[in-house]
Amino acid sequence: MAKKTTKNETPDLGSNVNLERLPGEVETIEINGSEVRVDEERVARIEESLEAKKEELRNKLYAVSMNKEVYEHYANFIRNNSEWNSTEALGIVEINKALSRIEKDGIKDNMIYLNSLTLEASHYFVSKSKGKGLEDAQNFIKIYKPLDIALGDVKKDSMEIRDLEKELAAAQQGLTLG
Repeated sequence: MAKKTTKNETPDLGSNVNLERLPGEVETIEINGSEVRVDEERVARIEESLEAKKEELRNKLYAVSMNKEVYEHYANFIRNNSEWNSTEALGIVEINKALSRIEKDGIKDNMIYLNSLTLEASHYFVSKSKGKGLEDAQNFIKIYKPLDIALGDVKKDSMEIRDLEKELAAAQQGLTLG
């Protein structure tokens, strides 16, 4: 059974004792006879960093290297040749919205810009495509490579979120990740 204490108090977890601490106070949790100290300021800093990173990524656009010719293959594939099943149709609709925006704004410096969801969905549909012969293979690679490279940036950002979540979980338990 775990007991929480703040400073010199030792409240029973089953009681209605207010366990809120003042800023900078360190929470002590007793687990199986061992005391674990939780630095609430550290927890708050990590929570703030995590929320800021999530907000940053919610609005982030990823650059995908794509000239007009490759873009036309990509748009044609999504609109006419991508295979979907059931609710995957929603992904095609969302990608098409991004394609319409790109066509309105134009391709800038052989780059298009996609948010993480559109990029991941595009990569998914392109990667499950099938073809025949050399020309199909070459067209597939023209589309797949730039999406795959940009997806690496999405995965890197996702890893930063996971690392912050792990750090937060450890801090909430009075641990430090090494």
